[in-house]
Amino acid sequence: MKSLFNFSNLSRIIAVLVIFFLLIGCKKEHEKCAETATMGISLRIFPDVKIVYKDGKPFDGSVTFNVYKQYCNGAVSGSFSKKTSTISEGMTRFYYWYSYLFNNTKDVVCFTYVIKQNGQSYEERGKITYYKARIHGYGTEFSMEIFEDYYNKKPIVLPWNKK
Repeated sequence: MKSLFNFSNLSRIIAVLVIFFLLIGCKKEHEKCAETATMGISLRIFPDVKIVYKDGKPFDGSVTFNVYKQYCNGAVSGSFSKKTSTISEGMTRFYYWYSYLFNNTKDVVCFTYVIKQNGQSYEERGKITYYKARIHGYGTEFSMEIFEDYYNKKPIVLPWNKK
């Protein structure tokens, strides 16, 4: 008489249990996101910023802008990376914009400016939440207003002086 708990049957039972618990976890995550679903807000980002050295002099060099959207369930999409150089007075001009749709209050758009020069590197990170996007308008397109800390008010300040 064969035992119910031989190795072959035991591995099948474990596999079925793992799949069962994964499906339950997915359902709970879906339900959690359904609870925070909302009317969509369209967000348009123009990533141009001013960059200065620690001594206040304008930065002259290349800058990379990375951006992506993280959904309520943790999935990531809309990943983009664009490189440009500064123009006069440390201002960047990417000549590009990024568009994201927030359908959930837990959606987040994350961004990073990467600045490298002479073996030194600096990253400025930030994120835009649904609520931050909503403050700047409703169901419309947004420009650099969303980056109010950076645009014409507070430049990115590098942790080193100009050489």
